[in-house]
Amino acid sequence: MTKSKRKSKTKKIKLDQELITKEEIKENKFLNIFDFTMNLFNESAKFLLFLMTLILLITSLLFVVNVEITKFHLPVISIIAIIIYLLYKKKNLKTTVYAVLIGVIFFSLSTFAMGKIYDGTADGNTYHKLTIGALKNGWNPVYQDIADFNENKGNPFDILEDNVNVKWSNHYAMGTEEFGAVVYAFTGNIETSKVFNILWIYIGLFILYGLFKKMKINSLKSSLLALVLAINPISLTQIFNLYLDGVLSISLFTIIIIEIIKCLYNDNDKELNLLLGMAIIWCCNVKFTGLAFAAIFCIVLYLY
Repeated sequence: MTKSKRKSKTKKIKLDQELITKEEIKENKFLNIFDFTMNLFNESAKFLLFLMTLILLITSLLFVVNVEITKFHLPVISIIAIIIYLLYKKKNLKTTVYAVLIGVIFFSLSTFAMGKIYDGTADGNTYHKLTIGALKNGWNPVYQDIADFNENKGNPFDILEDNVNVKWSNHYAMGTEEFGAVVYAFTGNIETSKVFNILWIYIGLFILYGLFKKMKINSLKSSLLALVLAINPISLTQIFNLYLDGVLSISLFTIIIIEIIKCLYNDNDKELNLLLGMAIIWCCNVKFTGLAFAAIFCIVLYLY
């Protein structure tokens, strides 16, 4: 090989290496931006889950002291949630502020959108709206039968002893109905009460992504796995109605993935435990079968 050919070949190798290096830089830059964005949305999803759980807990505790749902529940509890969350995440305050802002905007836009879509389902327009309407209008399920509330205080919904839906309203778990009633009391539009479904899809999508990343799964695979679990056939078909099986499925997936992490990595991170606790609260308050499912998986974790 002549000297000129060797130089030409060396030059070509250098050019190829430079091109590879530039491509790697572009790819790494894209991945860094993607990871930063996903982590920001992950943080906003955690805030939304905290806010929704706080609404559920405070509303339930206020029922115990005979305080009914009012239009002030949503704004007051939201302010409390924002303050607590910012204080809890004060070490990374700038990112937390952006995450909270994203969460509030998504909550607001989703609520507005749900208010424009009518729920035409059978259950949605019977015991779900019956329960939500009664709660919004002053029913306290801790101390009152829903039929007694109708007789004593008056209610625009038909609540009679011979109405089979009274049975479901009185005895079914009503976590989503309580949350929906708080939203309804603030907006004055009962259709906005179904916003919990799209909020839980958002929560599931980004929290599950963060959990898969915690398991050392790459960004693309984590995104796909989270997408499949959060936007599953159940949650997808229930976005625009008051059915709650989608919330049950996503909260269960969250519980299972967290418990896998705790088992495989012996991870006792406080934030992970907090996420687990909030997922269990929702799972148990959506349906009583959720209580059984959560108990089974928690017992398995304990025995492991």
